[in-house]
Amino acid sequence: MYLASDDYLHKSTNPSPDPLSEVKMPRKLPLPKKRNTKKRPVKKKKSQHPHDKWVKLRTQIQEGGVEGKRQIKTNADFPEDELRLKNQLRRL
Repeated sequence: MYLASDDYLHKSTNPSPDPLSEVKMPRKLPLPKKRNTKKRPVKKKKSQHPHDKWVKLRTQIQEGGVEGKRQIKTNADFPEDELRLKNQLRRL
């Protein structure tokens, strides 16, 4: 058993904090910086000539026609290829 004086036992090492010091003061937010309000110059679109629109459309139609013809030819050739393969297999 240890002997200790009353002064030592009741002595607090940390002073109790003030109740007012616990309340934190709100921080002031920095003022917003001034924004650059310059407007950008608006670029005007070049108006498209009606002929240019037709040329683009004509090109798309031609490409579609070529693609369609290729698909038709592929589908038409398929049965011929199958018959040729079957005949080759029969000969073996």
